[in-house]
Amino acid sequence: MVVFGGNENLNHQTSGHTVNFILYLYGTSSCHLCEEAATLLQDLRLGWSDVDIAEDGELMQRYSLKIPVLQRADNQAELCWPFSGSDVLAFIKSENKRQK
Repeated sequence: MVVFGGNENLNHQTSGHTVNFILYLYGTSSCHLCEEAATLLQDLRLGWSDVDIAEDGELMQRYSLKIPVLQRADNQAELCWPFSGSDVLAFIKSENKRQK
């Protein structure tokens, strides 16, 4: 897993909820949609780690047509683009394995 940036504050509050798990944002450094997703996460004041899929053949095969993809480390649930701020908030509050 190649991390290329992000905002790694793991314990933070968003809309009155504390998030105590890691969020991964899968993408590539040249992906404009990934930049939009990162801006959205910043606006929500969420912490995350960016994972560059370009350096890993398995990740590239799995995510190349889906990026950006937000993944929860606690239950491996994934939220695929396109997503809104309300989608992300529902995702982090959810216990479901898959979204969208």
